[in-house]
Amino acid sequence: MRAEAAPHTTAMEHVRGSAAVLATLAGLVLAALAVRLIALAWLGSPLIDMDGANFARTAENLAHGYGYIGIRGTPNSVHVSIFPAIVAALVWIGISAERAGIIVSLVAGSLLVVPVYAIASRLAGTRAAMVAAGIVAINPIAVATSVTPLADSLAFTLAVTGLHAFLRSRENPRWALAAGAWFGLAYCTRSETIVYAFVALCAVMLAVRTQRGSALRRAAALAVAFAVFAVPYAVVISRATGHARIDTKSAVNYALAERIAQGMSYDEAADGLGPGLREDGAELGAGFYATHPGIGDPPLRARLALAVRGFRSQVARIGRALLSFNFGTPLFAAFALAGLVRGLRRPGVRGVYGIVGAIASLDLCGLLTLQHLWPRYVAPFVPLFAILAAEPLDALVARFSERTTPGIRRGAVVLGLIVVTAYLGLSAHRLSAETVDATLARRAAAWLDADAPGPKLIMAVGNEVAFYAHGDWMPLPYANSAETLAYVRGKRPTYLLLEGSRTAARPYLSAWLRDGVPDASAHFVKDFGSGADRLAIYAWNANAASAVAPPARIPEPPADDAVVRASRVLWSAPPGSLPTSATHDSVDVLTAHNDVGRLGWNDRERSLTTANVASRAFGKRLELPIDGQSYGQPLIVTGVDVPGLGRRTLLIAATERDSVYAFDADSGAKLWVHTFTGCCGAAPAPLQMLTDTPCESVKPVVGVSSVPVVDRRTGTLYVVAKTMTRRGKDVTFHSTLHALSLATGADRLRPAEIRGRASVSLRGVFAPDHAFRHSVRRLLPGGGTATFDPRAQYNRPGLLLANGLLYIGFGSHCDVQSSHGWVFAYRAADLAQVGSFATTRDWNDENLGSVWQAGFGITGDRSGDVYFLTGNGPFNADEGGRNFGNSLMKLTPDLGRVLDYFTPYTQRELQENDADFGGGGMIALPDGTGPHAHLGVVSSKVRAIFLIDRDRLGRYVPRGPDRVLQTIGDNHDDTHWCIGTCGGPAYYAGPAGEYVFNVWALDALRAYRLDRQRERPKLVEVAHSPNVFPGSGGSIPSVSSNGRLPGTGIVWSLTRPNIRDVATKPIELYAYDASDVSHVLYHGDVSLWPNKVGHPFLTPTIANGRVYVGGDHSISVFGLR
Repeated sequence: MRAEAAPHTTAMEHVRGSAAVLATLAGLVLAALAVRLIALAWLGSPLIDMDGANFARTAENLAHGYGYIGIRGTPNSVHVSIFPAIVAALVWIGISAERAGIIVSLVAGSLLVVPVYAIASRLAGTRAAMVAAGIVAINPIAVATSVTPLADSLAFTLAVTGLHAFLRSRENPRWALAAGAWFGLAYCTRSETIVYAFVALCAVMLAVRTQRGSALRRAAALAVAFAVFAVPYAVVISRATGHARIDTKSAVNYALAERIAQGMSYDEAADGLGPGLREDGAELGAGFYATHPGIGDPPLRARLALAVRGFRSQVARIGRALLSFNFGTPLFAAFALAGLVRGLRRPGVRGVYGIVGAIASLDLCGLLTLQHLWPRYVAPFVPLFAILAAEPLDALVARFSERTTPGIRRGAVVLGLIVVTAYLGLSAHRLSAETVDATLARRAAAWLDADAPGPKLIMAVGNEVAFYAHGDWMPLPYANSAETLAYVRGKRPTYLLLEGSRTAARPYLSAWLRDGVPDASAHFVKDFGSGADRLAIYAWNANAASAVAPPARIPEPPADDAVVRASRVLWSAPPGSLPTSATHDSVDVLTAHNDVGRLGWNDRERSLTTANVASRAFGKRLELPIDGQSYGQPLIVTGVDVPGLGRRTLLIAATERDSVYAFDADSGAKLWVHTFTGCCGAAPAPLQMLTDTPCESVKPVVGVSSVPVVDRRTGTLYVVAKTMTRRGKDVTFHSTLHALSLATGADRLRPAEIRGRASVSLRGVFAPDHAFRHSVRRLLPGGGTATFDPRAQYNRPGLLLANGLLYIGFGSHCDVQSSHGWVFAYRAADLAQVGSFATTRDWNDENLGSVWQAGFGITGDRSGDVYFLTGNGPFNADEGGRNFGNSLMKLTPDLGRVLDYFTPYTQRELQENDADFGGGGMIALPDGTGPHAHLGVVSSKVRAIFLIDRDRLGRYVPRGPDRVLQTIGDNHDDTHWCIGTCGGPAYYAGPAGEYVFNVWALDALRAYRLDRQRERPKLVEVAHSPNVFPGSGGSIPSVSSNGRLPGTGIVWSLTRPNIRDVATKPIELYAYDASDVSHVLYHGDVSLWPNKVGHPFLTPTIANGRVYVGGDHSISVFGLR
């Protein structure tokens, strides 16, 4: 019996031992987590680390489908890591990026105690392992690294776990596979951890002589498993940088070292400017230095020379860091060195100590470069030093225990606990003293986010405020004041942020904080704090004339116009856009009528002036062939890298034959064409199949009618196309949303079929009881459900990109009554529908309420709200109903709620006479001050324009007058013809004030000066053109100027052909002096328009010295010789 019991006892002991180990490890992990949570609570909400902000923004962009885009709004090719991808998973489920990054670091940092314990127990036993794990759990540097959204903790935990697996592979070669995988993941997290795999592989190869077979198997398993992760990572880096390398940051580090070796300070090397405002700073031009061949690929001899110089300058700083209080006091380093010496003398574990020592040595060599040394850079040494120091510390404790009495030992334990507690307290105090208070930065960011909720470029020394404000960031350079101002002008930021705590490296900031930024383009808007902690915010208005001309030539604008100047820059591009990568003279037109406010003003036109446009030097220069009629406004996108051709400025145009063209906007060369009818039998939809009424608004086919929109952040062009497919005798119609690559025209995402359903109520229908109402509902079309019908619905309004969403409006083809007005919201990242709104949802026999606006774009404002107009249709909203015919609508960003509306008191009259209020659109004027700070101007099919307060639209007054600020013209109409404006007005802020331009049918172009009276703003007509615009619907003007510079403001407009003259009289382009539109600068022919009924809602696009106009089978380009 006794002989049989022994094995059973041994097994039980083994189980108990394993359970004890697991319990110990769980306790250590929980203790480490508790220490880190206490530290996090102690620190409160410290300012995010600059690299952490970059990682967190990259995670946000990944979660939202924008790609690996960092805080500069460009591909993050320097900090390539899987860390943001892991954080993105938490962001995707709704956790903020900063908090998600901290969670990942917190968990990884706490788990680091597990591999440290395991390695130390193999070397010196359980008690020493407890010591090593305890050091890692409470070490201030390790704790500080674990409570920030940085990749460090995750990378070190993965690497040390891989080291433990490698050590186990000596007994079981299969563990080499696990080791390679852990090393590969660590390398993908922080590339410098490749030293772990390198040292492990070298150790295996050294063992080949004595353990040939097993060593080779271990080496192969390690290499293969490592390659599974490392090779794709290296391929990604190579693709991003254009040539093979194992990481990208070394390129920046070498560029830094090279410059510092030439005598530059760290700040000059990192953020300095070269001659001609070149981005010579390694950090300022990080993308360039990471991707440019030749930089970062120096000869080995040069690298060694820099390493020697680096050792001389860095060794003292690294020594001080490793002996610092926060790292663990000099005793920690001393015990680690003693442990390494003792371990190398022990035959059984000599190799293991050699591996740990080699890794520490190579990590040390990695720090011996000529770059700035941050405290967290010594964090990789914490687990290695803890492993090395554990055995001597344990031996010291054992010897002390052997030579002292129990009472002394108990006193020593109490004293030790007091010392450790005091040390942790002092460390926490020092860490909190070194932590920048985030209060001011977060307040400034919150203000910026509220003031400019859309995309914004913030130039500052640090990126933290830009991160919290959800903006892109660009560093202010190390240069003098004049060079910096020139550089800022070229970058055209939305805001300049001056930080009082960061003036030492950039002396000009002290003067700017004291005296103001010496450029009229910079408008002070807000500051936070005082003294050395002051944060000052300046709105940078790139449109200001003083940015390109001496201030003496610029008349001072009215005093109450300051807010207008400060906010005007916010309308420069639609939400989701990137700062242009082209030269500072280049201008993008990425959306209908130039901006989300639909102002139609290019205020950065440097080439065209009233003088040269009026000269013979200006005229038609190119006519580019296309395959059909182009109703929508052409778009311009600068700085697009076209494969095989380099960087180009794209001219984008779409046609009714479902084609999208990209031309070189300068030469006219065709770059690519994407046709939506090239697959699956798809074809443009013939007009006669779309409507049962004799309607020829667009003929002979309908394809792409609306103005597309561009997202520069992702390099994506969004287009809505109408097609049909045949299957035998069956014909199916489709409206699809497409996302195309700007560079190639290829689909970036699977196209989304536009669909919609909305319940229709029986409000207003007489019914004696519920059963009868149910019977009536069943008789309604669709069983009481309004369903989007791609045959009857027609997308005319220009697409709006705002709030990360695409807004798409639909109306009918010539009042087909089976249709409703619809607006849809699709997520730009994946083309998923997130919202919809039907304009007529109470039962009626008319439906309609079309959203057509004569092609004028849906409007957005700085709050993210959405505006659009509806046409003929029933109205009962004043009675609590859901029919909004002939109304201006204001909806929440998700389209889930009507915030406000305006319906003219003549809506019944308009309905009876087919005089759609929704034949035009609204422009959102730049914000002002006073009780009516947020204005808008609405034009419509009737001969009237309305000045409205966007905060109080006016709703409906049955017998009038309308509750709007002003009505100009006649709000009555006794004809169905479009005698008003089919389209919308334009805005301009010139040296003499603000103006709105509008064109009614059979009328002149009229200029109205905006008088921003505090109690009652109004528009005052000041001039009109000498010519009358023929045809229906007037015209949609556009404006160009060089800021407010006199002599540069030009109003551009196109005539629409009269029915009688359609075959002989072409569309004409007119240019007027914006300061006096009675002065015609130019007029010239564009092209004939063959459809006598389908009037073109054409809008000229002015950009970079050219004027682009769509037409029939051609795009015309005007410019200077």
